[in-house]
Amino acid sequence: MAFYVNPLNEKGDFELIDGELAELYPHLDFKQLAELTNAQYQEFCERNNGKTKFINGEFVFEEITVDLTALLREQRALMWEKIKQKRHDNLRGGVYVKSIGKWFHSNDESRQQYTFLRTLDALPPNLMWKTMDNSFVQVTKAILDELSLQLVLDEQADFTNAERHKALMEQAESPLDYDFSDGWTETFAEVTDE
Repeated sequence: MAFYVNPLNEKGDFELIDGELAELYPHLDFKQLAELTNAQYQEFCERNNGKTKFINGEFVFEEITVDLTALLREQRALMWEKIKQKRHDNLRGGVYVKSIGKWFHSNDESRQQYTFLRTLDALPPNLMWKTMDNSFVQVTKAILDELSLQLVLDEQADFTNAERHKALMEQAESPLDYDFSDGWTETFAEVTDE
């Protein structure tokens, strides 16, 4: 099987043509094209990176240089975003109120409601709240205080854990392979899956 190079311009741009497909190029005189040796074709296949030129009957291979520092910086930034997303998702996976043994929602809307309730001088009488297991409990100031404190403690714990993972990931040889799955506060889904 023969391969030919059809030079396109003086800059070294070219097209590589499979001799078996010569009938697709009726306008070309294959005697005028450069026929590649097996060694030239093999070298082209091994080294071509899309920037190869054909000048004076020879391939000129442009080496691609990779800025490893920039690549590492990009990988670290990507993993840091994933760690922050894990922290964000984890903190919206529920908050456990130990005194009553119930999980409360901790998504952004619920957090706003808890904050609003804390601003009231007194809670509405017999305020019933749906928990994550679909049961209802009566919310008191004491429960609201415990819930709010646990939200803050969980946020601080997961913030600290995210920073720990960031520091370890930045020391890893391969940041994209770093496992940041440990050390997070428990979520309702994790507890109910166990």
